Amino acid sequence: MPSKNRYLYWILLLLVTSCSKTDENGRIYSYKSFNPIKVLNVHSSQNVNLVVDGEKYKKVIGQSPYYLKIEKLNALFFVEEINLGNYIHHIYVLDSKTDIQFEYAGGGFGFDLGVSNEVINSKLININKLWLYQNVNPKYLVYEYDLNSKTCRHWYQDVDPSQTLPAP
Repeated sequence: MPSKNRYLYWILLLLVTSCSKTDENGRIYSYKSFNPIKVLNVHSSQNVNLVVDGEKYKKVIGQSPYYLKIEKLNALFFVEEINLGNYIHHIYVLDSKTDIQFEYAGGGFGFDLGVSNEVINSKLININKLWLYQNVNPKYLVYEYDLNSKTCRHWYQDVDPSQTLPAP
């Protein structure tokens, strides 16, 4: 007869991790995990971990696949929560395997990542400047990322950014 400890081990293993979707090249995948010590805490939730080229990013926000593909840069945009209210916005360039990080306090930009391709959009202004924007009726929330200075700023505007942004 199998031991009770073996059953408990398998139950805890299933609770601790659950796999998610992997991209077609196997370079990107995500999985959920949570602390088994907090298993009885009803307010505890699973953490999403995103792995890109072997590098693990913890507490990624959004919904599967947890990133936005930026075709013109061949890059991924995703957001990692450091602690409550503080985030790191990542632009990971797949060709060079470079992670450009932007520390950002406040705001929950990124929670809608993965919902659909239309929720958060991108436009490359020039090789060093990227704008991501989202319709938050009745306005648009625009984030500007300067890839050289690694600075980020945001603002709201009334006009659809895809109609007003300069061409790259």
